[in-house]
Amino acid sequence: MWCDKNSKTSHKLKGEFDSFREWCTKDNLAHHIRITTSLNKVPLALGDAKWDENKNNYNSSATDQNQITDSKGVAIAKAALQDIQTLQAWCFTNAKGLYISDTDKSFVAYKEWCTKSTNT
Repeated sequence: MWCDKNSKTSHKLKGEFDSFREWCTKDNLAHHIRITTSLNKVPLALGDAKWDENKNNYNSSATDQNQITDSKGVAIAKAALQDIQTLQAWCFTNAKGLYISDTDKSFVAYKEWCTKSTNT
């Protein structure tokens, strides 16, 4: 009821908007990465050179806990990621996925393979 009522207001005060966002919306993976400054991560943009590094790292160190999946939902094994486009497609699709927790497999994989450090 409160969310429905407040979804129709202009949220002129930042506090009102923050309350609405916290109680009435769900984070997606990319948004959670962006707003959780303690993670020191940002999602990769399409032309970022870090994609090559992340693909190579996936092929050398992916685990059951951070594997991505193909279009049929089957895990792509370590050393089986053929191209950057597959990784990018997974990342861009899952960026919109619902954030559940920091231990959720989708979040772990997204954080590992689809982001870069803000400290570089």
